[in-house]
This record gives sequence, structure tokens and C-alpha cells, in this order.
Amino acid sequence: VAMRFGKRFAEITQGSRANQPFISYKELKHTVSKISAVIGASGDNAGDSSGDDAGGASGAEDAVGGCSSALVVGVSPAGSSSVDNHQHEFFRQLDTDVMQAKAFVLSQVSSLEVIAGEWQSAAVLAGLLFTQEQLDEISAELKFQQPCQAALIEWVASLRSKECSPDARRDLVSKFNLVAEGVNSLLSYIELNLTALRKIFKKFVKKVPKGVHIQSTRDYRNHYDLFALSFQDLLVTTTQMQRVVASCARAEAGDMTTIAQVGPETLALITRLRAVGAECADGVEDVLGAPPPALIDVYAKPTVELAAPPAIVPQRPAATAA
Repeated sequence: VAMRFGKRFAEITQGSRANQPFISYKELKHTVSKISAVIGASGDNAGDSSGDDAGGASGAEDAVGGCSSALVVGVSPAGSSSVDNHQHEFFRQLDTDVMQAKAFVLSQVSSLEVIAGEWQSAAVLAGLLFTQEQLDEISAELKFQQPCQAALIEWVASLRSKECSPDARRDLVSKFNLVAEGVNSLLSYIELNLTALRKIFKKFVKKVPKGVHIQSTRDYRNHYDLFALSFQDLLVTTTQMQRVVASCARAEAGDMTTIAQVGPETLALITRLRAVGAECADGVEDVLGAPPPALIDVYAKPTVELAAPPAIVPQRPAATAA
């Protein structure tokens, strides 16, 4: 028998780093039970584990359709006030959880950007990445016409990669692994929180009749920021880094960390981001269109300990990946 989501979620969050915030699934579940008790609608739903074992990633909003058959029970004025207060408590807690989770994601992205910047600098020195000025100089010195800049980059990189020393390759692999492991940890973190949010929304719409809702879960969008634009940029950059390292460090390929596949909950969120016209990072479509083979494990404990982000994040050097 599969372990119920709530129990497994509690094990993961209790074993996580102290500064890693998660959706308060247990507390939110308790608030939903209080609302249900006040309106006298617990009945057959008492002890219900709705959503704890269900699979799929149809998204939190899809659960709203399940409340159409709910009966609105007559509630006294005092009870109505209590129901509203508990719902306000529910959404306030959720807003706080999402805000803290977003802040955590952004802080980790800032730290990883610094490491990615160091990797890019090392790659430029190794002749594997090129600034626009370098490409212009090379192009001006050539006696023949290049078909396009991408072809020029590929040609020059193929020459330079052979000159990359073993020490330089190992350094590039090491720095890449730090970024890739951090990105994988964040992918798992975002996926787990989105799963918790979808399941608590499903429980909310099942136990709380639609007629007394003060806010529609379908219209809730604060969690959209979990897959932040800066993290999308980092994911695209890390994928490009992986291609560069793989092309020049074939001997060290076995030591490279594989970027995890974007999980179903995150993919469902991205679909909704596109539907509402939200801005997405350039190149993210390519990353999502051809995901690497590694599967994301949302139940795995984070393995990367990152230092606190610096007050000022240095600008990454403008460079074009081979």
C-alpha cells in the first residue's frame, strides 16, 4: 500500500535543512477540518484522505470541478463568521508559505548564479566560451565568409576544446556539478511544494461547499512565482553548460551530474503560465521540449548545502556557449 502523501511529506520536511520552508500541509489540512466541522459538512468525509494517495498532476485548479455536487448546509450567522475567519486563516497561511518558499528559491538561485558565473569565466579562459568581442575579432581575421555565427562558434570550439588541459576540464566539471546539483535540488523542492499545494486545494474544495468559499482556488496564482524567471534562466544556462562540458570533457563524462527532468507538477504550472501570458525565459521551451533522462525524486532530501547569497551578485560575463 502506498504511503499517504501527508505522512511522507511530513517525513521529508522534518528531515530537511532548518532554513528550508515548505507548504504547511498539516496545518492547512487542520484548518480545512475546522471549516468542515463548523458548517457541519464533515459527515462521510470524516477521516477522508482525499488526494493523499492520488497520482497525476492535473493542477490544483482542476480539483475545483469536484465541488459542484457539494451541498451548502444552512449556517448560522455566528457559524458563517467562523467559516469566513477560518478561510481567511487558510489563505493567509498559504500566502505566507508561498512567499517564504519563493524567497528561498530566489536566494538559492542567487548563490548558484555566482558559481555559474565562475564557470563561465573559466570556460572563456579555456577557450570554450566566447564573448561577442572575441567572435567579432575572429570573424574579422578569417579570410572566408562564415555561414552564421553558430557555425563559427562550433568550428572555433572544436579547435579550442582539444587544447583544454585535463586540470581545466576537471575544474569545469566540478563547477558544473555544483550548479547542476543545486538546480536539481530546486527542481525537487518546487515540485514537492506544488504537489502539496494541489493536494491541499483538492481537500479544500472537497470538504468546503462551494457556496461558502470566500476565494476560488482556481483564481489563486501566488504559487506561479515558485518557478521564477531567474530560475528558468538558470535552468537554461545549466543545460547549455552541460552541453559544453560534455563536448570537451568526454573522459570526465562519468563524473558529471545529469540535470533532472522537470516534474509533472512543474510542467502543469508552466502550461498555466503560458495560458495567462506570463513571461518565460528565452530557451526554456527547448529545455522542456527535450528533457534529460534522469527522473526527479520529489521525496529525496536536498543534498546541496549552499552558502548564504552575497549582498551583491556580480554580473555574469556576456558569453556565447559553444
